[in-house]
Amino acid sequence: MTWLDYVKIALLAVILVVVIELVLSSSDNKILGEPLSARRKRWRQGVLYFAILGLLFAGFGGGVIYQGTKTQRWPQTEGTVLTSDIYITHGKGGPSYHNRIRYAYQVGESSYTNDRVQIGYGGTDAFRAQATLSEFAVSAAVPVYYDPTAPGSSVLIQGYPPFFATWFGLGAVAVLAAGVVWFQAPKADEA
Repeated sequence: MTWLDYVKIALLAVILVVVIELVLSSSDNKILGEPLSARRKRWRQGVLYFAILGLLFAGFGGGVIYQGTKTQRWPQTEGTVLTSDIYITHGKGGPSYHNRIRYAYQVGESSYTNDRVQIGYGGTDAFRAQATLSEFAVSAAVPVYYDPTAPGSSVLIQGYPPFFATWFGLGAVAVLAAGVVWFQAPKADEA
């Protein structure tokens, strides 16, 4: 997924929130002909926001899983690592270690360079970053998996990092829970 895909997801979430606000604040205060008490309206609004959050998690995780799964069918060619190092970013949770690996490969008569290690690959701990660095040392011959429809798009590791399945699972559970809770909302006369 590119940064543009993330922007599209964020815009979709904003549009959903605006639509929910418009529906729940309609002048006749009814949804499907049923009057809503203030309490029920707040209840449903909270459930809808929870569902949107779940959809964002499931959509993000599912998108990475989908893209990563596609790489498992990509053809392989041999490449050479040009540069390989680790850089560190510092956040609230402490340091995050990132591999920066640039490699070259050839498909047919065309030569390409890329720096994508894996779909969804990001920061990790120092031990894993060092292990990845050792696996992809400078001048090493490495397998490169490339998109046959766009050979300039490639990865060194097929698949996706497993924590994206957790994101997808948590998002799906949140959406299901919101669906169940939606039908447990207080009745209109329970103001």
